[in-house]
Amino acid sequence: MEITNNDLIIKISETDIKQCAEWLYNQHACDSKATFRAYEHLVKNVQDKYKLLKKSKHRALGENKLTEFLDTKVIFPTQTYHLQKPKQLSPLEHESCREVIESLTSENAKLKEDIDTLQTEKEKLGLSRTPLSKVLQFRKEIKNLKKLNKVLNKRIQQKNTILRSIRLRNKRQMEKITKLTDEKRLLEESNQDLRERLSRKDTEICTLSQDLETSRTEMNYVCEERDWLAEITGRVKDTVSFFDEQEKKYSVELRNCIYSLPQLHVSSQVCSQVIESVLSLVNIKANKLPSASTVQNMNIERLVLAQKQLSESLPNTENLTIYTDETTKYGTKFGGYHLSDSEGRMYVLGLRQLLTKSGRDTLAVFQDILQDIDDRSEKTDLASKKILLKITATMSDRASTELKFNELLEKFRADVLPELMTNWNELSDEDQRSASSLLNFFCGLHSLVHFAEA
Repeated sequence: MEITNNDLIIKISETDIKQCAEWLYNQHACDSKATFRAYEHLVKNVQDKYKLLKKSKHRALGENKLTEFLDTKVIFPTQTYHLQKPKQLSPLEHESCREVIESLTSENAKLKEDIDTLQTEKEKLGLSRTPLSKVLQFRKEIKNLKKLNKVLNKRIQQKNTILRSIRLRNKRQMEKITKLTDEKRLLEESNQDLRERLSRKDTEICTLSQDLETSRTEMNYVCEERDWLAEITGRVKDTVSFFDEQEKKYSVELRNCIYSLPQLHVSSQVCSQVIESVLSLVNIKANKLPSASTVQNMNIERLVLAQKQLSESLPNTENLTIYTDETTKYGTKFGGYHLSDSEGRMYVLGLRQLLTKSGRDTLAVFQDILQDIDDRSEKTDLASKKILLKITATMSDRASTELKFNELLEKFRADVLPELMTNWNELSDEDQRSASSLLNFFCGLHSLVHFAEA
């Protein structure tokens, strides 16, 4: 099993030196005859060297040495030899040892002579050993120079980093300058174009000012001529009768005018003031104009007339398509219902308040609108059923409530078809399903709006 110094450090951090030595001894004792104390000494040496390398981690090459040390495999201790008491030698062994000792003594004497010869030659050559103090001084200077070299290398690295940062910043600034130069050129071209357009507009304004001055002169002349004619004829304000005092009702002309003003976004509170202002342009005064509440009642009459028109025209059209949509305004939910025929004419069925946006509430409001149309029809309950018979398609967005409304509308229409089609029972099941099913179309504009918002 291969064990690295990193494994020992982790094991020491989890336990202690003694337990780590026991773990290492159990792992390798079967392959070695070393004692437990040798393993304990090995673990302590690894820990001491790790602490020393960790302190010098931030020095030059310190981190690399620490990494190399952690990745190094542990060298397990070998067999430990203990000194034993010398055993009693036999005469033969004693004689053999004596001969070995004499041989070693003669070799030692020969080596001593060689050393003396070399010493003599060294003194002849004038060589002398360098004093220890100078050696220590040299070592200290070398150490200081190495330390200074590391400091200078670190400063050089810092300066190189700053230089690279300055070069990168300079490159970005040059790119910005190039981009701003291009933008400046484009703006100058655009400015020149705008100046030319402004010059043309100034010319057009001068021409229009001259035309306006001419028109004012002509208008003043016409006004003077009108005043002159008024003085000659002595004309006073004419009075037009919009209210019949005997029958106590307003004329049809005034009602038609009131019906059209809400379509122009004129409030019911100011309809009479608008009519009065318009009549003053032609020097005419009305005998009586309706109040705001009367205008609101006329607006209800307009709705009744519109429903009457729908009850008469829609049953005679073909291929009707119903358009539905819901929205929320100030916390209140509203639903809009429209129809279109095969010729592209649009009919507004109504804008009603909804309880919720569910398909059931949308269908319930649609049934209320059909009931209102039946109330205005001469043949009760027949106009709405004919309208349902003429509806062949739907148009809405892809909301789940609209899909549910289409499903409920198709079911509601299928319940009415047997009452209107005389040969319903004679049709096959497939023909009945084809006649009762509706074509469902979905507005693609909603998807475009959603894409634009995203």
